[in-house]
Formats: sequence, structure tokens, C-alpha cells
Amino acid sequence: MDKYLTNSIIKALIERDISVTITKNGFKVEGFYKSNEITLVPDGKGFIVISRYNEKTDIEDFDDLVYLNFSWWDRSKDKYEGWATPDTKWVADMERLGYIKKETKVITEYYSLK
Repeated sequence: MDKYLTNSIIKALIERDISVTITKNGFKVEGFYKSNEITLVPDGKGFIVISRYNEKTDIEDFDDLVYLNFSWWDRSKDKYEGWATPDTKWVADMERLGYIKKETKVITEYYSLK
């Protein structure tokens, strides 16, 4: 596993302070909503992502992983209030890649003083 510590995907995760844990089966990465984590398994050209349901997805670069995180969030965001916004550590890259846009709303409310 040591040789993969210099991989651009692992480096990008560490630079963004996204939790990565080395295991005997690969790298656990947090921030994936209901599943919370995925496992990155080296496959020679990149990584295979394995989810808790044993779904497998090929990942060639960090942007592929950002897209996967976005697509999981997009499917989950309406199922639980805690997932209404993307995981904060993934937001900047989702914005950079054009998957989300931040919109700030100002709401005026009036309260009775009596």
C-alpha cells in the first residue's frame, strides 16, 4: 500500500483533509452520505471503488471520485435532512466541476414583540 500513498487521488484527498484510512483491502474514504464511506482498491491503472453494497466503480482520477460523491449526494439529498447539502469537504470540488452552485437567500421574518 505504501506505493499508493503518492498516488494523485490519495494526495488530493489528504490535501483536502478528507478522511482516508489505510486498510489491508485498500483505502477507506469518508463523506459518502448513507454509506458514510467507500473503499478504494488499487487496480493497476487507478482504483476501483467498492461501496457497502459491493457496487464497483472504476476511478481514474480525483475528479471521477468527486463525480461519484456528487451522484451519491444527488440521490440522497431528499431522503434525510442531514444530507440536504453536500459534505463540506467535497463542496469546493463539486462547485469547481460545475455540479453544484451555491445560492444564498435572505429571508425576512417578523416576530411579535408582545
